[in-house]
Formats: sequence, structure tokens, C-alpha cells
Amino acid sequence: MLPDISLRGNFCYDTDNSYCANTAYIIPMDDKFLLGLLNSQLITFIYKQFSSTYRGGYLRFIYQYLEQIPIRAINFADKTEKAMHDKMAALVDGMLEAKKHSQAARTDRDKIFYADRCAALDRQIDKLVFDLYQLTPDEIKIVESAA
Repeated sequence: MLPDISLRGNFCYDTDNSYCANTAYIIPMDDKFLLGLLNSQLITFIYKQFSSTYRGGYLRFIYQYLEQIPIRAINFADKTEKAMHDKMAALVDGMLEAKKHSQAARTDRDKIFYADRCAALDRQIDKLVFDLYQLTPDEIKIVESAA
């Protein structure tokens, strides 16, 4: 699922069909690799290049722009690519679990722990996406400085 308007890629995984609001869209797929990819710094950076920006830096996540996102296809016959796909899915699983625990956290210590865990997983996902798209160190600096 994704909101219509957001500052960055803000895609979520709804397992119990309870999240949709008035201005949200659904991509009817069970694909955690895609979820990680869509929420990455790189895809947000690319998306900003061709979408409209509104007051406050908000983006519209609508079909005419979403269809332009360059989704990295995986060749499952290639062991390296399959491993990258599986690693992405595992990182996203870890992120979903950490976010669930973060929402249930009662102490500040636990909230900080899970926020740090989510940030670390986010960095790992971004690094994997940079590798998948074969970005150079200079290109990675450009993407990271724009975030």
C-alpha cells in the first residue's frame, strides 16, 4: 500500500487488510523484495526526477509517475541475483518485525532500540539497492546527499 501524497517512498505491507484510508493505493502483490526496493533512497531519488513536487516538498504517488519507476528485474537462474533477492526479502522481514516491536514498545529504551534497528536495516536495504543498480561511489554520494 502507498499514500497518495508523501515526502518520500512510503510503501507499507498490509497483511490484515485494515490499513487503507481515503487517499491510499494498493499494489496487490505479496512481494517483499519490491517493498524494499520501492522504499529505498534510490527509488525516491529517481521518483523525484519525474514526478511533480508540491508545496512543502510533497510528492504525488499516482499511476502516471509510478509506472515510470525502473524496477530492477531479478534473473532467478543467476545465483547471485537470487541471493540478492532473498537477502532483500529477509531485510524487509526484519524491518517489518522491528516496526511491529517498535509500535508495541513501552519504554523509551525499547523505542530507541527499535528505531536504531529500523535505521540500520534501512541502511542495509539502501546498500543492497545500490548494488542491484550497480551505482558507483560517486552516484551513491549524489543519492545520499539528496535524501
